[in-house]
Formats: sequence, structure tokens, C-alpha cells
Amino acid sequence: MGTAGAFQPKSLKAPRPSQFTKNKTLSAFANKDYVAANEKYLKDNPDIAINKLEGARKTFVAKTGGKLRDVKTAGAYKKMSESTQAKYKKRNPKEFPVGYKLGKQSILGA
Repeated sequence: MGTAGAFQPKSLKAPRPSQFTKNKTLSAFANKDYVAANEKYLKDNPDIAINKLEGARKTFVAKTGGKLRDVKTAGAYKKMSESTQAKYKKRNPKEFPVGYKLGKQSILGA
């Protein structure tokens, strides 16, 4: 067998930092083209964006034992489209408090 991750379908090729910089001392993560390509890739592949966020949250708890903040404050969650956020909410209902919505307040204030 090959190495893990050796086979990637062409449709799921994530942008690599080496594609955006030839300079070994300058990080591609600061390159605007790389950042834009990576954000476009995650918007085009919502399942991958959801998996990255889930993995990051699980890793944080496993490594630090810390308590997670509200997922709505996470930068990766904020960058997701509304439909992707809805998919994330459907896959992880425990991370969202169950509440009720109040109706609009009437003109009389009641």
C-alpha cells in the first residue's frame, strides 16, 4: 500500500503552500493568493470545512482538556456560508443550546 493521503481525486486537491511561493524563508501562509485559494477551496467543499472545524475542536479538548467556547465565535465557523453552517449544526446539535425564539414585540410593547 502507498502512504496515507497519497491518492487524492483531482476535484479535491487542496492548494499547497509550495504552489504559491518559491522563497523558502517566506511563509506562503502570509501570501494573499494562497489564503484566497484556500478559502475558495473550503467554500467549494463544505464537508471538508466542517471536518476541519470538528477536528480542530476535538483536538483542542484532547490536548488541553479545556472547555470549548461557543462555536459561533470560531473564525472557521464565521467564514462558512449559511448553508454550510446549517449542515454543521445538523451534524453537531450538542454544540448549540436548545432554546426558544421570542416573537416580535408588538407596537403596544406587550
